[in-house]
Amino acid sequence: MELSKESKPRLFLGLPLPIALGVVFAIAVWLGICIALAQLDEISESLRQIQANQQMVIALQQRLQAQRNSQVIERQAGSR
Repeated sequence: MELSKESKPRLFLGLPLPIALGVVFAIAVWLGICIALAQLDEISESLRQIQANQQMVIALQQRLQAQRNSQVIERQAGSR
């Protein structure tokens, strides 16, 4: 009686192991890309908010400078 040494391929999720690992790897890469894109959207929104805040600060600085200039002119006119 001779034992046959036919080895069955290792299966994972019903697929041969190398194919199953490839599928798992592809899914992991896809999830990583999705997470990165979501973070990129959050970063873009944060940058838009920072830019809007900077524009507001510039406008406020210009307004403050105009007020200071006006006060200087008034003082100069009053001292004459």
